[in-house]
Amino acid sequence: MINARLRDIEMLEVSGALPQNINFAIHGDLAERFLKRNGVEPVMAASSDSLAPSEIARRAKLYTYRLTCLGEN
Repeated sequence: MINARLRDIEMLEVSGALPQNINFAIHGDLAERFLKRNGVEPVMAASSDSLAPSEIARRAKLYTYRLTCLGEN
């Protein structure tokens, strides 16, 4: 998942409202192609098991990283 922040003032001027909780995501197949093109072979597994939200969060912490990209201001 990719998360980015919109510029509040610009969005307020354009839409008349301040943005909240704006997230952007990409499809898994796009992420898979990106990884393969960059020498990373993703490991995927199918599962029919249901997980509690707390278990999903625990597992996600193992492979989730925050990246910050600084652009022009």
